[in-house]
Amino acid sequence: MGNAPQAKNGIFIKTFGGFDVFVNGRLIYFSSSKAKEMLAVMVEKGGSSVSLSQMTYLLYEDIPEETAKNSLRVIYHRLKNTLEENGAGQILIKERGSYAVDREQFTCDLYGFINGNPDDICTFSGSFMPDYIWAEGTLPYLKKLYQKYTGEMSR
Repeated sequence: MGNAPQAKNGIFIKTFGGFDVFVNGRLIYFSSSKAKEMLAVMVEKGGSSVSLSQMTYLLYEDIPEETAKNSLRVIYHRLKNTLEENGAGQILIKERGSYAVDREQFTCDLYGFINGNPDDICTFSGSFMPDYIWAEGTLPYLKKLYQKYTGEMSR
């Protein structure tokens, strides 16, 4: 992972191709796929807060809301524990009824790409968090941005 060594706080979050989190170049294993997906939602939102209801809808659209909200609390604690055990707990921001990530605490290919970082532009292959159906809405924007960048580079 070329970007990992200079990652902020040693934390690098990869969104292109698949969603993964690296601490000091080492891949973090998530025992809960829902906890990993919860983090992916927060990363995709770029530091904006995600309400409890919004998170419930994205992760559990087919489950009654109260059941889903209770599951979400458990999932958040699993996520927090996994990140803390790997020295990355500081990336989470939890307010009453909302979740977010602190963008200043880690490096992410998505954020670098949006900011025009050439290394991150090169790693984009047209695939953005393909495991998550809700991430499909971001792809047209990224592809358009990529065309803009590559058009400018070839001039």
